[in-house]
Amino acid sequence: MKLKIKIRQKKDISFYSPDTNWTAFLADVISVMEGDKKELPSDRFRMSGYTMAEPTNRGIYIVEGNIIETPYGTQLKFSSMYECTEIDTQEDEKMFLEQILTEKQVKTLYDTLDEPFEYIKSKNIKELVKVKGIGAKTAQKIIDKFVSSERYAPAYNFFAPLGVSSSRIKQLVEQYGSPDKAIAKFKQNPYMLADDVKGIGFKSADKIALQYNIAKDSKFRIKAGVTYLLKDIATNPMLGSTWLTHEKFEIMVVDLLDVNYDRIKVVLEDMVKAKLVYEDINKDQLALYYYYDLECKIVDKLNQLNNASVKTIDNKIIQKEIDKTIKKQGFEFTDEQLDGIYKVLNQNVSVIVGLAGTGKSSLIKGIYDIIYNNTTDVIRQCAFSGQASKRIAEATGYESSTIHRLLGFQGDGFVYKEDNPLDVDMVIIDEISMVGLELFWSLIQAIPNGSKLIMLGDNGQLPPIGIGNLLSNLMDSNKIPIIELTKIHRQAKKSAIITTSQKVRHKEIMFKESLDTDQVLGELQDLHFCLREDKTLLYDLVIDTFKQELQKYKDIRDVQIIVAQNDRIKLSRMKINKAIQNMINPKKNKFTREISFEATKNKSDYCIREGDKIINRKNHYSVRTPDDNVTNIFNGSMGIVKEIHKKYCIIDFYDEGEVIIPKEKYAGLELAYAITCHSSQGSQFKDVIVAFDNSSYVMLSNEWLYTAITRAKSMAHIIAEPKSFNTCIYKNAIDDRKTFLVQIFQEI
Repeated sequence: MKLKIKIRQKKDISFYSPDTNWTAFLADVISVMEGDKKELPSDRFRMSGYTMAEPTNRGIYIVEGNIIETPYGTQLKFSSMYECTEIDTQEDEKMFLEQILTEKQVKTLYDTLDEPFEYIKSKNIKELVKVKGIGAKTAQKIIDKFVSSERYAPAYNFFAPLGVSSSRIKQLVEQYGSPDKAIAKFKQNPYMLADDVKGIGFKSADKIALQYNIAKDSKFRIKAGVTYLLKDIATNPMLGSTWLTHEKFEIMVVDLLDVNYDRIKVVLEDMVKAKLVYEDINKDQLALYYYYDLECKIVDKLNQLNNASVKTIDNKIIQKEIDKTIKKQGFEFTDEQLDGIYKVLNQNVSVIVGLAGTGKSSLIKGIYDIIYNNTTDVIRQCAFSGQASKRIAEATGYESSTIHRLLGFQGDGFVYKEDNPLDVDMVIIDEISMVGLELFWSLIQAIPNGSKLIMLGDNGQLPPIGIGNLLSNLMDSNKIPIIELTKIHRQAKKSAIITTSQKVRHKEIMFKESLDTDQVLGELQDLHFCLREDKTLLYDLVIDTFKQELQKYKDIRDVQIIVAQNDRIKLSRMKINKAIQNMINPKKNKFTREISFEATKNKSDYCIREGDKIINRKNHYSVRTPDDNVTNIFNGSMGIVKEIHKKYCIIDFYDEGEVIIPKEKYAGLELAYAITCHSSQGSQFKDVIVAFDNSSYVMLSNEWLYTAITRAKSMAHIIAEPKSFNTCIYKNAIDDRKTFLVQIFQEI
């Protein structure tokens, strides 16, 4: 039986290994916190196990473990051991109360009462109301606050003097399981906070660590800073590079740590020797070794897949099936598509790339028909997001899933991986331009050699939010077969959504910068230009257009506003969302159910009501459906709020169906009548309103506008300044992502 006990060491530590952190010592049992006291051999006996750090002599600790018999007698072999931090002085008590009550309340309590802490703890309202300004209701509120915060007390007293907020202290305790564990983890390595706790980055952890008197130039701090910097340039959504030049690294790391670079170089050399950092002096490259190794593994696996024996189908059978498909679909394949079908069927790894309307999905549909009608091969198709997966399923007529679902994601890893591969003969992945290197590696390592891998991508879209630039790298490698489609299909030419997006991508100027215009274009009349020189008019035009289109489609899922920026400007996501919410889903009375969100550094305050359209911005694993099935909800999933209750809400997600979201997971929910272009990638909507002006100049680009327009299925409205529209035409996204992939391909 597992025991959790509070102990006091009686003698100096009898043994401690700094290499393994294994320790042994004699201790007195103060109390049994969990388990049966009868399990203990006595009140004083030997303990041994692995600690997080060297224990101090004669300290008070919490240990968890099992009683075992050894040649040296009965011992407790502990699995965890951490310092016990308790409130045992009046100074500690006062410090804790200062974290949960107002300064005035604490002063008045201590001016009036001898032991206010004990009165609050014992819920003695009779004594508390003797304090001036504290009535029975206020006393009860103080007691309630104390009860809800009491378990955090040791953490408050340890972290508050280091400048950590009360809400952050609670988060730390919840993350690590108890105040003692949170404190012990911090003492072991303050920079672990940046890795373990959401919302705490390196800079926040560093600020706390420096307050704790970690030396500015300590090896410990420099190592943490170097690791953070080289990880950040890869994982930052707008950067995505896996390496830096030495010059860039020196500038950035000195700025980050404010330490002489000569000192940093000494630590860096140790990290290179330990294979924590990869360095190539000749190529002027510095990276976390993890990323270099990741890209090496990707290249190696792609080569294994590509070089395995190819299962082929006779060309006569292929032609026969193509003729049947043409007859069924009612239109011819282009010569590029026909060539692509033969190439894909005669090689193991292929990339099919092309702009919107060039027939990537039709090509895949043709391949599906040929394989299903002539083989018993197992095919699986997938995409990065649920919406992208849904689109490829609709286009091909065959089942699809997200990459995570295909690989059996379970919150802490994938079921299908290298040692438990997928049972497949072909994997098709759509929207490859959205996929980062880590997820791509998880997918391809689960594909058995001898299977085909087909990747579809649009090289006109924004680069991925995440590590690397996979589609671009594969196209530049000259090692992976590329099938590039350039011809707009005959049916697609009727759509101004397609023809205009192509003009944007090819940088064709369509309007003068001093021109107000209202035009509806295309044989299908599916693209509306509404350009105004006076950008103050645009906001109202967006709101009015949304109202008009919602009346047409009736369903808020069908009409989507796409903007460039989250907050701080008139045409921002936050401002437009609030306006649309107040227009179509206002607060009707005091009984209207809603979830309120306070303003943060990056966004203003807002609320979510029943009936609102939302987007989820965080991954939630093992959440439940109303019929008690377990599911996962990922960043980018959109849905409608069906019910709001005291401790949870129910959201009907477009792809996952109804899901119960508990109150503690509300932080990832945002209104989604308007979303950014980056958030819209992989999705399509019947009616899209693209709204922007030059206030968002930094975000605007050719790729941005192309991606925004091609989110529309049936109708697109472009509401913008003529000047900002032309900015998008000639300005490309700054995409200087440095990766190893092409280099490794060419070296091999």
